[in-house]
Amino acid sequence: DMRMFNAWAHGDFEHTSDEELLRFVEHGTLNQVKETIASGRDMVEGNGGPLTGEVTIRDVVVADALPTEYSDGSSYPYGYLRVTYCSDWTQLRTPDGKRAIVGKDSTSTDEVLVLRMQDGRYMYAGSRQLNSGCASS
Repeated sequence: DMRMFNAWAHGDFEHTSDEELLRFVEHGTLNQVKETIASGRDMVEGNGGPLTGEVTIRDVVVADALPTEYSDGSSYPYGYLRVTYCSDWTQLRTPDGKRAIVGKDSTSTDEVLVLRMQDGRYMYAGSRQLNSGCASS
């Protein structure tokens, strides 16, 4: 999730066609990801260029690891993963060197869903912000 955002915030919009995204993004989440890409493009243009620095994650916790059953009746014990983590935006800078995000929104607790497909691929299935700030901040 953050690796994708970091690339887009730095202006790297290569490999964002539907076909390429569907290699690692679950089909039902594609529109959400495309909206994030569009917002990233707008951000880069609005800031006068790409951001520098990285959004980092810490305090990663697997909140749920549940089994998945596939259409042929087979299953996998860890096919659905819900992971929570702290997103730290404090190192992200605009082209003029100022912090891109300040205040309580500079860190957040987020959740990402990952699905294991029958062929063994893991697919991004969405994310959401749970709250501003992090327990460790």
